[in-house]
Amino acid sequence: MILREAERIGAARARARSAGKAQDVRPRTRPARRPEARLDRRPAAVRWQAAHHEAGHALAALALGARDVAATIVPTASEDGATSYLADGLGAVERVAIVMAGGLADAKFTRRDFDVYRDSPADAASIERLTQADPQSRHAGAVLAGEIVLANWSRIQSIAAVLFERRTLGHSALTREAA
Repeated sequence: MILREAERIGAARARARSAGKAQDVRPRTRPARRPEARLDRRPAAVRWQAAHHEAGHALAALALGARDVAATIVPTASEDGATSYLADGLGAVERVAIVMAGGLADAKFTRRDFDVYRDSPADAASIERLTQADPQSRHAGAVLAGEIVLANWSRIQSIAAVLFERRTLGHSALTREAA
């Protein structure tokens, strides 16, 4: 790619010189890489882990009645994926459970301890915010998240497999996979 660009610039300069014209030929600027391009460069193990993490969030959100649930493993500058949902009507315990379910699914998939503060700063910040008013909701949310992940592990794996393949799933696709 770089060689072709250098050849193109050299040829343009030679044409300009032979025509007696001074021409400023600059290299074309490369467009910024899309997050999808970065996704493809991550090892498959990292993508599988992200898929299980987001599938845990998504399944818990669906199980607890959140609306418009969507999940992606397309990375951002700071995260390997994201799950979005509308949590209107859900209490602090349910919201904490949704946040914690991602880490628990991640831990079950990787068979290692998951430390939310070390492994998912965004989840840790959400938990801190959600439990400020009701510190007891942290423990109750963790228990609820554990129950959801254990009872629905095969569904989480199914969602993760489709998420790994498609990268992004909307509400209808998640609902179909969770059924």
